[in-house]
Amino acid sequence: MFLVPTRSKESQFLSFDDLFDFPSNGFSSWKSKALAPVELEQDDKAVYIRAELPGVEKDAVQIEYKEGILTISGEKKEASQRTEKGTYYSEVSRGNFVRKINVGLSIDFEKGKAEYKDGILSIELPKNVQASTNRLEIR
Repeated sequence: MFLVPTRSKESQFLSFDDLFDFPSNGFSSWKSKALAPVELEQDDKAVYIRAELPGVEKDAVQIEYKEGILTISGEKKEASQRTEKGTYYSEVSRGNFVRKINVGLSIDFEKGKAEYKDGILSIELPKNVQASTNRLEIR
């Protein structure tokens, strides 16, 4: 199984679309990466993913898996209010994020585990033993 970075293989630099936050390759944009940085690890038993999601509520995060692609998405909402010297200040900010990670087809998503604590999303996706041990005999 291969863990594929979200940047296109053609370039390790920002593309024209990246400048305007239009992900041309169907994967995450640089703005999503800034909001939800991800760490990936794997061993013989599982793929481990940790995403930093500070300020994002647990109920605002979705995890989906389809055709080897794990998608972490959600929305960050923040509001602050203060009164200073008779002036009322209120700021509201919102932002959506989507991270798509190619984890391959050899995982058992149904047996996966996810935990969200202190702004850190931890996901463990066990590898499907049957998928990793199949062989094709050459005749």
